[in-house]
Amino acid sequence: MLRILLRFPWPRSYPRTKDIPWLMDQIRLDPDEVLWWKAKLRAKTKLQTLELIGKTDPKLTAMARLVKMFVDTHKLRAVVAMGTNERSRFEYRPRRRIVLGSDSLIQALHELGHAKFGPSEALAVAWSTKMFMEITNGDIQRAKWHGHILTNEHELR
Repeated sequence: MLRILLRFPWPRSYPRTKDIPWLMDQIRLDPDEVLWWKAKLRAKTKLQTLELIGKTDPKLTAMARLVKMFVDTHKLRAVVAMGTNERSRFEYRPRRRIVLGSDSLIQALHELGHAKFGPSEALAVAWSTKMFMEITNGDIQRAKWHGHILTNEHELR
């Protein structure tokens, strides 16, 4: 992780697309976190209450609750909020808050990457992309790179 921070020092913005393979090679995933996501995405789990910003829909609510469970289970310091008119982001101030505006798994993982690693876009991009590939068993044929962001084909509609 130190090599990534030295190559992409904060507050450097987003890594270039050509750097993504190197970043993904450098990041190491916790096998317990991968297994947790695989199990939760398959199972129906008891839902928790969340902070609501504006309107929401069932898919966004389900994704936000998964993120909240991950935050609680892995003891990350962050509050989870959601709202369909919101831009997905991680807010550092005035409090650490993950705001989800879409039901995108990749976007949710990216914001969780910020909760884990802080402001480094390189670490957040590498961790979320590698985690997504592990959760989906490396099936990213439908995924497309848009700058530093990996999106699913169905999310482009």
